[in-house]
Amino acid sequence: MDIMKENTAVDTNTPIYSGLYKSIIQYIDINEVIAPERCSLGKETLRQFCASLSSRGFLRPLFIGAGRRLIDGARRLAASKVLGYGCVPCVFAPTPLVFGDDLMILRLREGVSDHFEYAEALRVLTEEYLYSQESVAEALGRSQSFVANKLRLLRFTEEERSCAASFGLTERHCRALLAIPDPDKRFEALRRVGSAALTVGATEEYVASLARYPRSDVAAEFERELSSLVSKYGGKLLVSTSDADGKSSYTLTIS
Repeated sequence: MDIMKENTAVDTNTPIYSGLYKSIIQYIDINEVIAPERCSLGKETLRQFCASLSSRGFLRPLFIGAGRRLIDGARRLAASKVLGYGCVPCVFAPTPLVFGDDLMILRLREGVSDHFEYAEALRVLTEEYLYSQESVAEALGRSQSFVANKLRLLRFTEEERSCAASFGLTERHCRALLAIPDPDKRFEALRRVGSAALTVGATEEYVASLARYPRSDVAAEFERELSSLVSKYGGKLLVSTSDADGKSSYTLTIS
């Protein structure tokens, strides 16, 4: 019998695969899929996969080869067994497939210029496709700390991201500003860094000075007005700042 033409009846407890290539997805009795002998899965990881399958179904089917031996999808298979699924969606090797996460990883490998967009793609891979940070790092040829640092950028609110983009702040600027935990104070600092066109080094010094010398309400109001003034003159007004002993000095240059 041609295994590609077989289509086992779908158990009522099995969520229907919702992605691409539905026509070549085969629903196979879960007990007939042969998993690797060694497959350790932590309780928290298993819980996450069970929650994902229950709410979103299979974002990627299992990939199986000759003799119905599992090639890819051990964690999805383990979660399916916990949930009591009778059948699981499978694709038989050597069918060439490209799924959403493949395309996302390929795009990240090729390079994404916007650091917030890059971080958002990593969030989708880790939260929706349930990749671990280590597996994402391996797929991208990067370190786990690289992925973790990128994901930290998602602490910025949408307003902060838009503001940072409008000033053209780099990822290093943003990472320096993340040392400010309060979103309102961070947004105020972000606007000051952007309007004054501070370098990364100056931004790091400025953020450090905020911890030593909290800014007064008067200083905060002045900086808001200064930021508005800089925006009004459309790049013709440049501002440089320096901090010493809790005091700030401003130099305005009109071009």
